[in-house]
Amino acid sequence: MSKVIENKFVRLEFGNDGTLLSFRNLETGTELVAPHGLWRLVCNSGDSQEIELSAERATSRIAVAPRKFKIEYRDPVGSNGEKMDVKVTILGQIVNEDLHLMITVFNGMSKDNIIKECHFPLLSLSKEASEMALYTSERGGTVWPSLAEARGTFRNHEAIYQGKHFLYERRINRYPSSGAAMNCFELNSGAEGVYFGNHDESFQCTCHLIEEEKPGKLNLGMIKLPFLGAGNQVTYENFVISAHTGTWHKGADKYRAWAEKWFKFHESPESVREMNGWQRIIMRSQYGENFYPFNTMEQLCDDGMKSGIDTLLMFGWHAGGHDNDYPNYVISPSLGGKEELIKGIEACHAKGGRVILYANGQLIDHNSDFYRYGNGKNVSTKDLRGNEHIQTWGFSGSGVCNAIFGGRSFSRACPSSREFFGLLKKFVDLASEVGADGVFFDQLGGGDELCCDSGHGHAVPFTTIMEARSAMLAKLRTYAENRGLSIGIELLSDVTAQHADYIHSYPGGANVVNGDWESKGENPRVIQDFSFFRYVFPEVKLSNRDIRDEKDMVRRCNYMLVQNLLSDVEVYRCQRSIAEIPAYQEYLRKVNSFREKHAEFLKGARFRSDISYRCSCDDFYTAGHLAPDGSLVIMATLSHLDKGKGAFEVPGFTFDSADFLGEGKADKKGGIELKKFSVALLRFVPEA
Repeated sequence: MSKVIENKFVRLEFGNDGTLLSFRNLETGTELVAPHGLWRLVCNSGDSQEIELSAERATSRIAVAPRKFKIEYRDPVGSNGEKMDVKVTILGQIVNEDLHLMITVFNGMSKDNIIKECHFPLLSLSKEASEMALYTSERGGTVWPSLAEARGTFRNHEAIYQGKHFLYERRINRYPSSGAAMNCFELNSGAEGVYFGNHDESFQCTCHLIEEEKPGKLNLGMIKLPFLGAGNQVTYENFVISAHTGTWHKGADKYRAWAEKWFKFHESPESVREMNGWQRIIMRSQYGENFYPFNTMEQLCDDGMKSGIDTLLMFGWHAGGHDNDYPNYVISPSLGGKEELIKGIEACHAKGGRVILYANGQLIDHNSDFYRYGNGKNVSTKDLRGNEHIQTWGFSGSGVCNAIFGGRSFSRACPSSREFFGLLKKFVDLASEVGADGVFFDQLGGGDELCCDSGHGHAVPFTTIMEARSAMLAKLRTYAENRGLSIGIELLSDVTAQHADYIHSYPGGANVVNGDWESKGENPRVIQDFSFFRYVFPEVKLSNRDIRDEKDMVRRCNYMLVQNLLSDVEVYRCQRSIAEIPAYQEYLRKVNSFREKHAEFLKGARFRSDISYRCSCDDFYTAGHLAPDGSLVIMATLSHLDKGKGAFEVPGFTFDSADFLGEGKADKKGGIELKKFSVALLRFVPEA
């Protein structure tokens, strides 16, 4: 006989073996799951590195009480056919619409057997749930119209059949990292949703699992990496699964409520609060070509200012050039040396401009003195087999040899290294000494691998490596702030974003999946959308990216304006000034002039997505922002039609005024008619 717990919001039904048979939203009547066990473990046995243990192949017993349950499992039979001495206990409780879960795993196997992975909670989705849109924080926000559509991307890390793809096809993203910028995701139909969150303040590595288990099951879950030795046990808690009514914003609100307990909110310096973005320029290339000597900085500043950009973000200012010789940051003599750099910065300041200097926050060039003769090999992160994690970056000029054979190899510094942290502080000192306005650390926001070097003094594997990076970044921010410098980072993750004044995104939030949208007259489809993250953390200042030439430039600029993002100018991937593309320079000038015209509403505004309004026209791309004065600013643009018309329903607000970049007009209630590639700004004020 099955076991049931329920309240007025949700109903859960379990089989006698602990299988979750049903998870129903009682407010809507929607069944959310198909029958499946709640957990899966992966361990080693002898020479075999991956033996699967599952709830379905274990002895179990379940006990229920009002709104609570406990399931105990023991002696699961592994995929190798052997019974394993492992015990698993799951505790669950429903509180209103939320299901709170925790799992304890005990390893009673022989000393050489380690439980590496704990897949929990693991839900197999019903047909209704699998047809809902999937909102993840991958790259800051990725929205799949349905899980079925996301299925085609499951093999994002492996070639076909390099793993057991005849059993599982998976899309896996790691938190904390840019792969998963928040430790949550959401299924939502627009009327109801399912929120998955792990409110874990250890910030240990958690893999988000989207999985097709063959034949035909679509699963969602999370994976912890305990590397649990014999005789030990581990408990993972604070998992929340919520079956709620309403839009995805309701699930996001749950994550925000938890984040407010630990996220360090701070005010950025005025130089960041007032800037529209930056022009990102490689001064000296990886292969030794000088693009822009320091005596050209004044002209570069002029070029940026003509487009409304007053900040110069300088890459490759050091002797090795960009992506070369890290972490040896010595001012390039061939670009003019220290005195010319100081003069260039002063010239920018005289025009009202600002200068930010670049450093990589983790890479160590294998040809650098620090690696070859210093401690570079010792401080680098190591994989499970003790080998260094390697990145390769290659830039080339007019030849082909560098492009094919000349990529430079880099290791990654472990954030536990005090020596490497000292090198980053030394760079901050140099930036302060030459009069720069800020420092920027590439790659520092996310993407760390687990470090398995026992010589570093941390746990092996170092599953809390990103928490360590966050702590290091917090110290760097204080160090830079005390020297009057702003600090920015590349890559988005909540645990690191809290310590930065701005984030250089990757990718940029406007890349389309239907590249022929304009010729076909289709609405551009952008899968990567920052809305999920920015709704939770509207305080985080985020840039766009990827406008490198004139291709699709106007739409991309319009999307940046609608989202109220910082502008990342990277012409020809930072090899040339924006003056090389006059059309881009001129259009960005119009965009930023429009921004400055409405600065009192846009600067300091809080991104609110579309939660506060409804738009009758699906052809518009829109976003809402709560202005500092309490008014609601709705931005809208049209890309694929010659003109479009739509009305806005904004409960609790009254239409006040409208303005347009391009061609458009508004009626007395805030309904608009918009021409192609135009942008509308609509201001609504709270009702009296």
